[in-house]
Amino acid sequence: MRHYLVIDPDARSVTHYARRADGNLGSTTHTTGRLVLDPPGLTLDVAALLG
Repeated sequence: MRHYLVIDPDARSVTHYARRADGNLGSTTHTTGRLVLDPPGLTLDVAALLG
C-alpha cells in the first residue's frame, strides 16, 4: 500500500501517510489545498474530502 488517508471531520483535517521509495512511511496533515497521490497520479482537493 502506497497511500493511506485518515479524514478527521471534527478537526477538519486529512492526514496522508505515504510509503517512500526507501520503504519508510512519512505523514503530512492537511487542512486546505490538494493532495497528490503518485502513483497512481491522483490529485484530491482537501475541501472536497472534508465535505
